[in-house]
Amino acid sequence: MKKILLVFTILFMCTCFLLLNSCGNSSGSSSDQYTEVSAIDLLSSEELEVYNSIKNSLTSFKNPSSVSVRSVSEEPLIGGRYVTIAAENGFGGTSVSVYQCNGGLRSADGYTFTPDSSISVSKINNALNEYKKSMGW
Repeated sequence: MKKILLVFTILFMCTCFLLLNSCGNSSGSSSDQYTEVSAIDLLSSEELEVYNSIKNSLTSFKNPSSVSVRSVSEEPLIGGRYVTIAAENGFGGTSVSVYQCNGGLRSADGYTFTPDSSISVSKINNALNEYKKSMGW
């Protein structure tokens, strides 16, 4: 009786294992179901403008791979969009500076701006990191 129960248990476990494996593979591989979206495709038009301004000026930084956005502000009275950037300086420390976005970056240090909450800094940084990775930085 014990032998029959043992054989039945082993057969039942093997059947369950085979069923679980076949169900997991029946719908195809998971890479067929999803397409990878670029971080750049997720940017709004305002975020894309900031991203392009920074991307166009990355090589002017001592260590382009260290560049990250801290905040973005829109100042309609002064005219323009301003971005606070942190980057590694020539001594290995981190410098934080303010720039005006105008297709490139122009220094605007000494000014204080209110961050624009409608612009996602993390989405801009994700897009910049994707670009830096593609450049091998």
